[in-house]
Amino acid sequence: MADGTTAPASQNTEQGQSGSSVETVQSQNQGTGQGEGNQGTTPSSLLGGEGAGTKVETPSASWMDGLPEDMRSSELLKAYKDPSELAKAHIEGAAKIAELEGKIPKVPDNADGYTLDIPKDVQVDNDFVAAMKDAAHKAGMSNEQLASMSNKYIEMQKALMAKIDQTIAESNKAQEDALKIEWGSKYDTELAEAQRAFKDPRLVASHEREYVDSRYGNDAMLVRIFNRLAKMVVEDAPPPDGGGAGGDTDKSKSGKPMLSFPSMQKK
Repeated sequence: MADGTTAPASQNTEQGQSGSSVETVQSQNQGTGQGEGNQGTTPSSLLGGEGAGTKVETPSASWMDGLPEDMRSSELLKAYKDPSELAKAHIEGAAKIAELEGKIPKVPDNADGYTLDIPKDVQVDNDFVAAMKDAAHKAGMSNEQLASMSNKYIEMQKALMAKIDQTIAESNKAQEDALKIEWGSKYDTELAEAQRAFKDPRLVASHEREYVDSRYGNDAMLVRIFNRLAKMVVEDAPPPDGGGAGGDTDKSKSGKPMLSFPSMQKK
């Protein structure tokens, strides 16, 4: 009191209760983590364990938590942060598939469904082509794939034939040079003799001549053979039809033709 008198006992009691209430509230706030220095911590353990007062880490929820277990472990789904991102990717993928669907090569229903554009100047074996079509169909190849392989094969064949032709030309040139060295100044004369024998129908038939000339016409060995044949053939030998060199055919009394050589003619 202002006059120095002692306050009544009831007032002291109230102040003491008030102070005790404040201490009690502070103690409760500390215990519940609501005090300034204990925000976000767990209540103290009643047993005083090590976990008392530690911060609780609550795992963040994932949009995949509601999926079946086998889906939750999918690495593909983990790449998307939320369902909307997954849905967007699905829509874009479906649109891309629809765009490419018309461009995907298709396998023909059977081997006869393949069509190959083979150049007219290329000789092909029809049995070989049929076998290739059958093999392509069994392998599930599209017409475009087989056509690509066919074009590459034709390209390689042309290159191979060109190389062969070059090799033959070089060989022919070498053989011609060898004959020129062998016959020397008589080259033209000796070559003409070989050509005469080669064109003689008594030695080579027309169909044989075409075959031999297309394949071996420049073979030096064959040219030498015909050159020797030309020198061995008697000029007045009869042709295969039995006629004489002059075309006259005498007959015997029996009616059979008789060979007539110019040297046998009576002069």
